[in-house]
Amino acid sequence: MPMKTVKTHMDYSEGSGRIEMLIRIVYSFVLLAVFGILYSTVLPVLWVIQVVSILILGKRNETIHRLLKTVVLYGSRTNYYAFLLIDEKPPLIPEIEEK
Repeated sequence: MPMKTVKTHMDYSEGSGRIEMLIRIVYSFVLLAVFGILYSTVLPVLWVIQVVSILILGKRNETIHRLLKTVVLYGSRTNYYAFLLIDEKPPLIPEIEEK
């Protein structure tokens, strides 16, 4: 059963050149390395701060929520690109999601 608050749409495209594929493989390794660093260092720290904030204040911190969302969405976009599901290159450095 799909989640109601999360939407994903990916169009199918058939054509890809060999040179483009080689560049894509290298770029994917770089993207996955950046995401790995974010996921293993930044995300756990933000999550702990958010949990403590919820326990003490009784509500989520909006800035931390946006940063967590940014890292998770960056990971999704990176994985979509690395697994050849989309052709649009994600940025090397994630852009912070707006409100």
